[in-house]
This record gives sequence, structure tokens and C-alpha cells, in this order.
Amino acid sequence: MATYLSPGVYTREIDFSYYVKQISTSSCGMVGVAERGPINKAVLVTSWEQFINKFGSYLQAGYLAYAARALFDNGGSVLYVNRIAHLSDPTDKSSLTAVKSSVTLKDRRAVAAILETGTAGTDRITWLARQAGVDGNGISVELVASGTDTPLSVNVTGQAITVNLATDGEADPVSTTDQIVAAIAAKSEADALVQVSTEDTGIVQSASPPNLAGGQDAQNTLRVLDANEGT
Repeated sequence: MATYLSPGVYTREIDFSYYVKQISTSSCGMVGVAERGPINKAVLVTSWEQFINKFGSYLQAGYLAYAARALFDNGGSVLYVNRIAHLSDPTDKSSLTAVKSSVTLKDRRAVAAILETGTAGTDRITWLARQAGVDGNGISVELVASGTDTPLSVNVTGQAITVNLATDGEADPVSTTDQIVAAIAAKSEADALVQVSTEDTGIVQSASPPNLAGGQDAQNTLRVLDANEGT
């Protein structure tokens, strides 16, 4: 209160408390459905941005986000949020129907089975399974020369590939490596099983090699779970 001290001197006091923003001392608690976040646990949030980061945005299934936004828009700054989710049996916490998202990582890729026939520098052909994994180990290749003046042909039964080499009048094979590669590519059933390549150009000889080998499935899996249930 102003006090009169000297003649002709007057003191005027101005109340500036009106211009000082009032600090909210109230707190609020809300329970509802949210996109994500801890379930059945009270979590403190102090802003709308913090609410979005922890619990997500608006949902048609509930009004929790709308209520939280209204609180902060009207000056609220302390909100405890308890996210709830559906339980098939309300008396049993283990009956929670919400699940955590997950992804399975594999630290080793599947390996395709492979086979090499012939002699390097002459008639070497590489046979590589189209599909990586142990199934490729069941693919077999047989190079056959029978009869005289027979044409080159390819037969496929299941995973067994039989290449009937072209022969001359003396029943000797006359098919080159490039011709074998082309014949496999032209036979859709064989091409679906193996990819064939060669760097040689010689005449291919008869052979009954073992199956393709070395095929391995992806292994050593790691499952990564989200921290909380929901989207």
C-alpha cells in the first residue's frame, strides 16, 4: 500500500501479477485405449508431443488421445496415462489379446547346392541349384551317350535331370559344353531346377556324378520383439 511521505510527492503502485502466467498445480489421470505404450502402468507425460511419442495419436476405438490433447490445450501440464487393452478374461492378466510386433532375423543366408562335371579346361560344366537350401541337394544330373547318330535331348523326372548326349555313327558323344548349356536353358523343367554355366568349349563325355551338394538352409535365427503390444 502506498504511503504519503513528502508533500507533493505521490507514490503509485501497479500490480503486475496479472501478467505473470499462473503455474498449474493440478495433475490428471486418464485410462483408455491407445496405439502403443505400456499396458496397465501409469506413465507420466507433460506435453502433447510427449503423449504422441509414448502412446500414439488419435484412434477411432477410443477418446484417450482427444482428452489428453484437450488437457494440454487448456493449460494442463501433468498427466498420468494408463493404457488398457482387451482381455478375453478380465480377471486373468495372461488373457491379454494384444501382441507385440516381431521380426525374425537370420544371420546366415541359405546356400545353393552346386555340382561340377567334366574336366577343367576341356568339358567342365557348373550346375547351380536355382533355389538355395537343402532341397537343392536332391537334384541329380546324368550325362548319357547311347546309340548311334542320336540327337541331343534333355529329360527331367522330379529332380533328376538326364542329358542324352548327341552321338555320331560310332556312338561317340559329339555335344559341346555350350550346346549342353543351351539345351538345359531351353528345357523349362530343367531350367527351373538349375542354372548351368561353362567356360570350356570341349566335347562333353558321359558321366553319372553324385547329386548336387552343399545346399544349406538359413540358420541361427534371432527374433526381435517390440517393447510394447500394439501397432
